[in-house]
Amino acid sequence: MHRIVRAGLVVLVFVLPARADYKVDHATIKFGTVGVGLSATAGFSFTNTGSTPVTVQSMTLTGPGFEADTGIFPVVMSKQGDGAAYAFNFVPSAGQSYTGTATFMVDGSPVNITLEGTGVTTTAVATPSVSSLSFNERQGHKSQPLSVTITNTGTSTANMLRVTTQQPFSTMPVQTTTLAPGASTSVSVSFFGGNLGTTTGDLLITYDVLPPTGISLEGTTTATTRFDETTYPALPLGTAGFPYLAQLTTAAGTGNVSFSLASGSSLPPGLTLSIDGAISGTISSTAPLRAYTFTVDAVDAASHTTSEPLSLRVLPPTGSACNDISWDIASTTNPLVPILDLGTGNYFGTEGGFYGNGSNTPPPQHESDGVALAEAIQPLDANGNPDHSGKYAFVAVGISTLLYEMEAFVPMATADAATNSHLVIVNGGEPTASATDFANLSSPFWTTLLNNMIPNAGITPNQVVAVMFEDIDVSPTGTYPSDMVQLQAEFETVAQNMLKQFPNVKLMYYASRAYSGYSGTFDKASPEPYAYEQGFAIQGALLDQINGSPSLNYNPANGPVTAPWLGYGPYTWANGLIARSDGLTYNCQDFLPDGRHPSKLYGAPKIAAQFLNFFKTDDTTAPWFLSPK
Repeated sequence: MHRIVRAGLVVLVFVLPARADYKVDHATIKFGTVGVGLSATAGFSFTNTGSTPVTVQSMTLTGPGFEADTGIFPVVMSKQGDGAAYAFNFVPSAGQSYTGTATFMVDGSPVNITLEGTGVTTTAVATPSVSSLSFNERQGHKSQPLSVTITNTGTSTANMLRVTTQQPFSTMPVQTTTLAPGASTSVSVSFFGGNLGTTTGDLLITYDVLPPTGISLEGTTTATTRFDETTYPALPLGTAGFPYLAQLTTAAGTGNVSFSLASGSSLPPGLTLSIDGAISGTISSTAPLRAYTFTVDAVDAASHTTSEPLSLRVLPPTGSACNDISWDIASTTNPLVPILDLGTGNYFGTEGGFYGNGSNTPPPQHESDGVALAEAIQPLDANGNPDHSGKYAFVAVGISTLLYEMEAFVPMATADAATNSHLVIVNGGEPTASATDFANLSSPFWTTLLNNMIPNAGITPNQVVAVMFEDIDVSPTGTYPSDMVQLQAEFETVAQNMLKQFPNVKLMYYASRAYSGYSGTFDKASPEPYAYEQGFAIQGALLDQINGSPSLNYNPANGPVTAPWLGYGPYTWANGLIARSDGLTYNCQDFLPDGRHPSKLYGAPKIAAQFLNFFKTDDTTAPWFLSPK
């Protein structure tokens, strides 16, 4: 209140604060029907629509069957457009309707969010005919399909909703299939021999009232003895009205190889095929949205010929920067090279390889130490003591991109028949959580992880034995290498904090960010080249531990243990539509309109498949991730 005096008259003028405006995108969260023993996650967000800060101060949750999942308190939405996201789990324990209320205090006033869901019981049982499938194929060839039969061996009906897998495995899409008691249905899977060596995967079958069925997949590609095209038959997705690139490949050819479209074949409007096998151009904005099929002929210098039928699906624009199909090194026209392909080359003076010196494998002593720690992992009780009937946990911690990736990974991994039955996998990705937050033990993101996510998974901090961390400094600035100095320091502090929060953690893996070029310049949370450069901050932290930094010591023989053993986790970065050495690319459809978060249908499963292959095959993860053979 201001006091104004005029000609002996006292005038009281009350100055009211500007009203805080915000919106709630869902006043009611409807989880739908969820089987007893299963769970579903859904959420909502506040958005500041005014010109003054809005503070979400706290929340209380009432009603059985619901759990708080993600979201921090307090959070200040300081300006118009700022948001705060919250998610809840619905975990029914009986066949009935559930209603709950989440009461948020926003600037001192309550805001009620209604939670609704229905639990259903079932006596259906989905029994697969096999738990795993193995393929052997020559490079450039697609295997004959192998089948899995799913039989309902229970006494009530269940519906099979969806069947999915990821390259280099494929399956035909299925319609919703009703499985009455005793009924069966078959699902076929094929494998394409692209890269030499062995690749793992998972066939995920989901139902309406049952947990998913996972069939463990393994495919081995051997060298071909004849000239063959080796391009995966389904090319990366294209976006109408935007640039496109796909490079066709061959094996066992002699000299230069020339490519051409077979007679009667045509590409999507706007694209051309060069003689060296590059499909490029800008897809017409009026191109029909469909899958285009065509055949490409190839001939080598010795006049050997081969043909391969290919398909390219064109989809509508996503709203992100779909023009940015690759990213160049600053002030050059040279594309960024994935760290695993950089070898002894360098990026502004930093040599490639996950562990420097062009090497993607850790030094022998570091690797053997990691393997020894992995092999010693055993089930624990809630207090962290060995217990043959206990559990141990792997927790993924980090930013919202990780949240989306783990939402695809957790069902894929937990349903896989090869996953160890004692292992609990926890999705600890949190919206807006920067590396700076996890470097601070007082951060509310730690509170959410420890008070909500960990107990919701049915484990305690004492049972956490392995962690994966994926993060970046949100809205980074500066130029390399100075821009990554702070991030590397935060990564090292986070490693120390992991040991403080999880006293039995033995192993920690840093995961790279995926390509962020499609976020262009409009989304500044983790744009390129910072998403790429984050991989060098990981490299620096690993080398500090390998070179004996006491602040990262994991070996009690060398002094006080201050951190877990550190390793390079799944490396998921690829330069847009420029294929890296193993063929990985990212197209615009792999991401949401912000160009940064992976899309649920395409990007997240693609990244989750890379996660799964890493944890199944790495020498320091396979001993605790996989069931004993």
